[in-house]
Amino acid sequence: MGAAFLNLPFHVATVDFEQFINGAPQQFRDAAGNVYDIPAGARSDLASTPRPLWAIVPPAGFYAPAAFLHDGGYRGAVLHPSGRLLTKPECDSLFLEAALCLAAGEAQRIEAHAMYAAV
Repeated sequence: MGAAFLNLPFHVATVDFEQFINGAPQQFRDAAGNVYDIPAGARSDLASTPRPLWAIVPPAGFYAPAAFLHDGGYRGAVLHPSGRLLTKPECDSLFLEAALCLAAGEAQRIEAHAMYAAV
């Protein structure tokens, strides 16, 4: 069983084009089979890339669902399946695993690793 988002597509609205809101509950299953719930109403700034880099790495991309998982963990909206808060290293690792499962091709896999290295 591989890592996967269980109910794509994401339904996202924007507050001000810097903050985005998840419109429906989502779930991510990691490679170990743990399921993480991303609640409706969870907020994310997507990829926190500096504006001058948006032409290369825009805030929204294939990795947007992974950003909601990551940011939700940092903010306490996404919990470990046991019910405890996620640590920052766990959030970062989940981002990479989620982004890699969404990547279509080697270029996006490289981008996912680069973004993980930047968090």
